[in-house]
Amino acid sequence: MEQRSSSLPTDLGFWKEKQIFDVLPVPAAVLDADLEIILANKRFIHTFGPWEGQKCWEAYHKTTEPCKHKSCARSFEKREPVVSRGEGITSAGQSIHYTKYTLPLMVQDGKVSHILEICIDNTSSDILRHEYQSLFDLVPCYIVVLDRDLRIIDTNRMVRDIWGDLEGRQCFRALKGQEFSCANCTARRSFVNKSPQYDMQPWITPEGEVCSCQVAAVPITDETGKVTATMEMATDVTELTYLREQTEIKNLMLAEIVNNSQRGLAIISDEGDIPIFNPPLVKMLGLPAIGISDPEELYALLPDKVNAAIASGAGSFFFSELPLFSERGDDVLPVNLQGVRLKVGKKSLGLLLTFDDLRSIKKLEKAKMEAERMAAVGHTVSGLAHGVKNLVTALEGGMYLLSSGMQGDRPERIAQGMNMLQRNIDRIGGFVKSFLDFARSREIRTRYCDPAAVAVEVAELYRVKARQHDIDLRLDARQGVPQAPLDYESLHEALTNLVGNAIDACIMTEEGKKCHIDIRFHEDNGTLAYEVQDNGCGMDAATKKKIFSNFFTTKGEGGTGLGLLMTKKLIREHGGTIDLDSEVGKGTIFTIRLPRASLPLPQEEENA
Repeated sequence: MEQRSSSLPTDLGFWKEKQIFDVLPVPAAVLDADLEIILANKRFIHTFGPWEGQKCWEAYHKTTEPCKHKSCARSFEKREPVVSRGEGITSAGQSIHYTKYTLPLMVQDGKVSHILEICIDNTSSDILRHEYQSLFDLVPCYIVVLDRDLRIIDTNRMVRDIWGDLEGRQCFRALKGQEFSCANCTARRSFVNKSPQYDMQPWITPEGEVCSCQVAAVPITDETGKVTATMEMATDVTELTYLREQTEIKNLMLAEIVNNSQRGLAIISDEGDIPIFNPPLVKMLGLPAIGISDPEELYALLPDKVNAAIASGAGSFFFSELPLFSERGDDVLPVNLQGVRLKVGKKSLGLLLTFDDLRSIKKLEKAKMEAERMAAVGHTVSGLAHGVKNLVTALEGGMYLLSSGMQGDRPERIAQGMNMLQRNIDRIGGFVKSFLDFARSREIRTRYCDPAAVAVEVAELYRVKARQHDIDLRLDARQGVPQAPLDYESLHEALTNLVGNAIDACIMTEEGKKCHIDIRFHEDNGTLAYEVQDNGCGMDAATKKKIFSNFFTTKGEGGTGLGLLMTKKLIREHGGTIDLDSEVGKGTIFTIRLPRASLPLPQEEENA
């Protein structure tokens, strides 16, 4: 141990000789009244470096400026120990945090002549305390530390930012605006049970805003296991609570919609269960009230093509007028069935199946068609009277020519009368046939046949007549299209009407124009399409509006006005549509579209 022997008191010399300082495991130094170091141990030298001839601030802080802290002066003046905290610089130039214990050593004439300073290195503990404090402040939840009287000892920054300084205030007053503690206080339970306690509590901000908080109270114990305080950690779940309430409301609304929907709904999850199977579907399929929980039971009720679509994992699919059988097996159920994959982002949630019961719609459609037919028949009667009157007039004219020719022995008049009678008798036959065909309610009977063959046969039927009138009749019928369930004769009649009208339109066009008729057939996306196009006289807007009306004709006495109306009826009975596009002087195109999904199945297949 180094010393200045000239100023070293006798008592301190004894400490040196007995090496009392050097056994201390911490830095220790003796200062005189001028705050000059006169004695220091090896630990001091190791920590702060050489000390000879230095004031305390020179040794501790490596500066020429005296300390602002007056712990040394207080010890000299008050002759009592002083504890202080400080920060110095080691001999290696590193910062050191320490707690300094300053003790008066000798008193002469009532004054302290020397003091002893012992330094305890707190650097590691200060860093650790700082880290813990930073963690305490940065935790993303409200934290308060309470004593047994529920007074707030400490808070983290998140609490201080909203409520300000709450130290010393009771938590129920400061955080909840109450005069008394909570009936089920988590902090009190934590003190009593010595274990974490949990609860939902409302905390109120200074602005009066209520926060729904999930609170956890954790006991803080000393080395003996005694609970000295409790720490409450509160997470603001106001928004989550609101979202949960809104989700519950939406789920209830969704359940009401699903259960009261007119559609049958079922969801098959990716895990293989059925979380939704609504009452309308239960009733539709004639199932027990509990419905179906196993997808295999549902698959057994579905046609093979539906099960194949489900197994394929397709994003969506649709089957129109699909025949199903109820669980009772006593009724055929026509439905539109749609499947849609439910996804959130890229995550699949399952398959939604919707069933639209078409029985009532079919009944309405049948009733509507029957009503339209009867209305048309009623309208036909009035038209028929006018048509018969014209025919009778023509017959009377023919009879007059025939009778007068016979009376006057005029063969040419007889021949003219016979020709007139023959023409009008033929008109009567065609008129009556068209009327009966339209008036009767004959249901179409489908069978599987080649859909292209109808177009080919109709083209061959009219090829000679077209050639006679110098009309180029062209056929483009795509071969190899799979067979389809069609009423061949009805479809043949419909195409015959269209091609016959096209020839008449070409005959009626101006002289010198080279006319042609195109008959086309193809299939596109599951829809059979027939087109009959001509470049004849075309139609104006008024004619296009009336073209499908009964008894409307542009052929004068040569037409009945029932052909296109009958054609439209036949196409509708196939589940298809017929469209018209025409322009005066440029021609007309009729397009028939027959979706395969809408075609009626053969009767024997429906009953299978």
